Amino acid sequence: MSRPRSSKGRRQHGSYHHGNLPAALRNVAKELIAERGLERFTLREVARRIGVTHVAAYRHYVDRRALLAAVAENGFHQLRRRLEGARKKTPAALAPRLRAILAAYLHFCWDEPALTAVMFGPRLSRKGEFPRLEAAVMESLGIIVQTITALAPRHALRRRSARDLGLALWTFVHGFSTLSYDKAAYPSARKAAGAFDDMLTPTLVGMFGSRAAPPRARRPPER
Repeated sequence: MSRPRSSKGRRQHGSYHHGNLPAALRNVAKELIAERGLERFTLREVARRIGVTHVAAYRHYVDRRALLAAVAENGFHQLRRRLEGARKKTPAALAPRLRAILAAYLHFCWDEPALTAVMFGPRLSRKGEFPRLEAAVMESLGIIVQTITALAPRHALRRRSARDLGLALWTFVHGFSTLSYDKAAYPSARKAAGAFDDMLTPTLVGMFGSRAAPPRARRPPER
């Protein structure tokens, strides 16, 4: 994502004396990515900002990629909590629940652009070396897939699996969210979410049938 990052929450770090060093390393890495972009930071610079030696940092993360994987894993946990919160607040009906979950996804991408860049940047777990990251990714997707499995009409699941439908929706919302943020297509996340919701209707109807349309979009029965 190329749009300048938000500096909200940026702070000056003094010498690090105690506490959770891995969490501090993740937080500062995220700040540096927001400032400089994904490719222009090092583990040594992260350690310097916190006020520890690079040797201390390497005790927790063997290299820059390991630190990025930890940042991404934490990001997917945050995303899962957002999606789960949206699911719990919405009645157990397919279309309203999917709309709420996907809107929460869009707001996350707009609220956390630097974190999103790490989570969906170059693949970090190339040979399965970060299994916790892979699990966190699947847990996030799982919120969408579980919703489809539980609430979709049976005929829709005879044609395509819940996982394939979930991946299609994930691809749609992610592409829209990141492009609309990067290109400043809308003045706010709220406006972007409203536009996305309108575009989502034909997709849901195509996947799940006319009942997935909001009431105002349904055609009246012919007399």
